[in-house]
Amino acid sequence: MPVLLITLCMAFSLTAHAAPKVFLFSESAGCKLFANENTVKRLKEIAASGRVVWEGQCKGGLIEGAGVLRQEATEKAGGRTKTSVVLYSGTARKGLRQGSWRRESLDRYTDSTTFYTGAATVHFVDGVAKGKPALLAIASLDQLTPSFRRLVIDAQRDATPANAALRVSPPAASAIAGAPPVAAPRRPLSEYFPRVTVSSQFEQFGPDGLMTFQRPGWLSAKSPAYPQWLLIDLRASRDLKTIGIQVEEGQQPRAPKQVRIESSADAKMWNAAGDYELACASFADGNWVNQTLRDAVNARYLRISILANCGDPDHVTARGLRFY
Repeated sequence: MPVLLITLCMAFSLTAHAAPKVFLFSESAGCKLFANENTVKRLKEIAASGRVVWEGQCKGGLIEGAGVLRQEATEKAGGRTKTSVVLYSGTARKGLRQGSWRRESLDRYTDSTTFYTGAATVHFVDGVAKGKPALLAIASLDQLTPSFRRLVIDAQRDATPANAALRVSPPAASAIAGAPPVAAPRRPLSEYFPRVTVSSQFEQFGPDGLMTFQRPGWLSAKSPAYPQWLLIDLRASRDLKTIGIQVEEGQQPRAPKQVRIESSADAKMWNAAGDYELACASFADGNWVNQTLRDAVNARYLRISILANCGDPDHVTARGLRFY
């Protein structure tokens, strides 16, 4: 009998030793996930120079269900500055990534006009990646996940993908009766991006740069009557859960504080997506303030009505908008 007990204890010890140890990491909104020590260390490094965001359900404080783990960072490499975005798309249970996940990455050196993309599948077991990533050959935009496809298209505002197959081309014109097909005139890429109109603006400070986060941003008319509103045409229906707003550094008192969000399929009939109070202090230093909607929406149009700002009597402002 003693021999049997020793054998069982040894078997238990070996099994326990074989199980990988996992650690907790909190993404930017406070939702947690489990990963091995090296992965958590890397996620903390990325968060220190950028952000790590879970675009999905947070249940009991842990990532849950289908979602996207977005990692954005700016780093020095060989004396050059490199910006990177990595999207992991897959399913989690109780904070643990499980099964097959899609990994898509975009890298660019800020002194270069070319960016590089890559895609692979990664298999996770209880939060830990197993085996080597399986690289995927990407021959067209259609092979990318919707979130990454939008990222690639947006990146082409001022750069070109190294993979020529991922270049955005406007749709070809329809052939006219009996005539050979004629290529459509090239339209600026800006016509494919969301379009923003506003209730008012001060002098030249309009909304045109809001989707590209360009300075100085939008500024309302002086001493504005509330509500002021931002109307966003997304150009196509999209599933949305989170809205991000950014203001210029030093403009925190002019940031939106109380907002009402509505969605629509036609910009005529509007559905309430909730009233929210944004944390004024979070706008400091040009930080993004993200507001998660109580319920996800599918819409082509969004209307953000600003009911009050953070105290400035003269203007309300915004420099950037984003949606996911």
